[in-house]
Amino acid sequence: MRHDRYLLMGLLCLLPISCKTPGSTQLLQESDDRMTAANNALVDVAKKVNLLMNRQIASARLEVNPQAKPWDDTLKMQFIDLFARRVAGLRPGTGLGIHWFGANLEFSKLTEIEVAIDAALTESAHEIHHTKFIDSRYGENPLGVTQALTMAHVSMAIADRSIAPTIRLGSVLVGVDKIGHFAEEGYWYFLAERRQQLHGQAERWQFGQFMEGDSDLNTALHKRYQTVFGSFCELCVTFGGFGYYGTEATGVCSFADMHANESGFEFFTALYADPDGYMFNILKFDVSKWNEEISKNKYVTGLIVRPDREDGL
Repeated sequence: MRHDRYLLMGLLCLLPISCKTPGSTQLLQESDDRMTAANNALVDVAKKVNLLMNRQIASARLEVNPQAKPWDDTLKMQFIDLFARRVAGLRPGTGLGIHWFGANLEFSKLTEIEVAIDAALTESAHEIHHTKFIDSRYGENPLGVTQALTMAHVSMAIADRSIAPTIRLGSVLVGVDKIGHFAEEGYWYFLAERRQQLHGQAERWQFGQFMEGDSDLNTALHKRYQTVFGSFCELCVTFGGFGYYGTEATGVCSFADMHANESGFEFFTALYADPDGYMFNILKFDVSKWNEEISKNKYVTGLIVRPDREDGL
């Protein structure tokens, strides 16, 4: 099964394709939030992230309820769904695409909020840092369809896309992919609870383990969480689903991603409860757990990973 997916990614590199950069992807995206010279120079951009999110909240609120009527469940869900589309929807033109005989197929598109953050922040002002694969913690892994341990390493173009840009929230370094998880998977968790597909934090955590590919998840639970996953992303379960956002794509099971998912659930729950008065502040959430040096990753056997910090720091 894994070799079939390598073949797919190999074809992406050989057919007439568009590998749009800079950027990273939800499918193939990991963080390098180590203590490096470039990352340590980053300034706090929490206020800018808050502004982006609050603008989308205000816009969705006004569009759904322009007359400020009392919020019933129907209005609340229209508001939540519209807001989610605007931050967690996938942006066309940001993925790995095959453009062949008029077909335009893209894989691994960025969420709208990731695109917005990347556009709003500048590297020269030390607001964001885009790490090349070769300079990342995974840069010593061999590349090529026949040598790659993971799909993310079948070519340099894909490998470069596999590393999310880094930002600083308060005092914490995080990958921008964590805000994508916060928005997209947080929304999924919220909907899954409403649909009674998931019940409580323990099951949400297990669902995250399934998507990331945590080997500690009881295999007896895989079928159940594959069904939940498929209700949000049919493509994601085409090859089984387990580890689609982690070990099967990049070789990394990221518990920081899972913490970001849970924070997103808390956010959507609070936004639903107070659609008129809620003001977004990303530092209200425990963003320290979104850092992969604090919430340590689990790696597939054989993946080469550089130390947590650069020498001399």
